[in-house]
Amino acid sequence: MISYLKGILQFIGENYIILDVNNIGFKIHIPTSVIEQLPSINEEVRIKTYLHIREDEFTLFGFMNYTEVDMFELLLTVSGIGPKGAIAILSVLSPQRLHECIVTEDIKTLTTIPGIGQKTAKKIIFELKDKMLKMNYTYLSTEDKPSNNTLEAVNVLEALGYSPAESLEVIKKLDINLQSTSVENIVKYALKKMGSQI
Repeated sequence: MISYLKGILQFIGENYIILDVNNIGFKIHIPTSVIEQLPSINEEVRIKTYLHIREDEFTLFGFMNYTEVDMFELLLTVSGIGPKGAIAILSVLSPQRLHECIVTEDIKTLTTIPGIGQKTAKKIIFELKDKMLKMNYTYLSTEDKPSNNTLEAVNVLEALGYSPAESLEVIKKLDINLQSTSVENIVKYALKKMGSQI
């Protein structure tokens, strides 16, 4: 498996690049979100890669960090999601935002991705939510990382009939320390906030 390629950036296409590695040009398909992170043409860059093998076809997919590679591989485990679909998803949502959407069952955001309808969005959530909840959050920034209490509070509110996406959005706006506030109090403050919005 090719984990990364380091070379000179020769060309940037709409959804791929050409990387010169020791006078060999590699075509690497990338999410459009990666393009803005690339250096200028003729500059050196290291691209993290995933080699997709299908019969006699070998296709390289490239990313700027291994978190994106991990999320790409995870998306490929969803039935009906191929490399192009996974790239399309990561072109719109960062790994952190995708993680959040799946955990909170945010179908509305997932269906903003071209090619992802309600049925596919529900399938992604169904097949990946448990895996996401068990994932190590070390790749998330402190700002993006939801506390365990927050996730438990979201589950409680879901049991009360509130959507996970709505609950998380309200909780994130509460003027409290989510790391140290108890689940009971987070739920109480969230219900008060949502009650005032009715």
